Formats: sequence, C-alpha cells, structure tokens
Amino acid sequence: MNLPVSSKTGSTALPLRSKGAAADNKEKDAKLITVGKVKLVLSKENQRDETIVCLIDDATPGFDSDYDAYKLFVSGSTSPSLYSDLSSVQYAINTVARPVTGQTRIPLRL
Repeated sequence: MNLPVSSKTGSTALPLRSKGAAADNKEKDAKLITVGKVKLVLSKENQRDETIVCLIDDATPGFDSDYDAYKLFVSGSTSPSLYSDLSSVQYAINTVARPVTGQTRIPLRL
C-alpha cells in the first residue's frame, strides 16, 4: 500500500516518555520525541478494527514495550482483523525507527 502525500493529516501528538525515563516521569528526565503515525481502520457493517504504525527515531525492529502493542484475537470472531506483522510478531501498534533515507516497509495482514 502506498499512501500519497494528499492522504496526510496534521495534528499535535502528546509527547511520549523516552526509553529509560524515570517511573515518576519528572520533566527533567523526559524528552520530547517526534512521532510519525499512520492509523488504518477496517470496518464491516457495525464491526471495526484498526492498527497503528509509528515512526520514532529510537525504536527497534523488535518488540519495544514502551512503544508497541501485541494484537489480541478473539477465537471464532467474525469481526475483521487488521494488524502489522514483522518477524512473525503480530502488532496492534507497531513502532519502528524513522528511515534515514529511502522507505520503510511494514507488512499488513487482514
């Protein structure tokens, strides 16, 4: 799926806490992080599902507990499912490092 520039919308994102920030998240320990985000929604009648892919500079290709969320499935459900899949890990929220040059490919599954 290629998203054209015309599909972009702008909104202000809340700052996220950085990896390794203190649990009390004091202002001096937190740093502002620039986030690029794509939210995709799939719907069927009154049922819907969504997945989010984020681009954050210090994210890793593997599961990051500060940024990622596993996709949970309901056995026998007829609801549509949309998720990203990297290295056989199924994500509801998948955060990867922002590319320095070129493109980043995130496989999506239905």
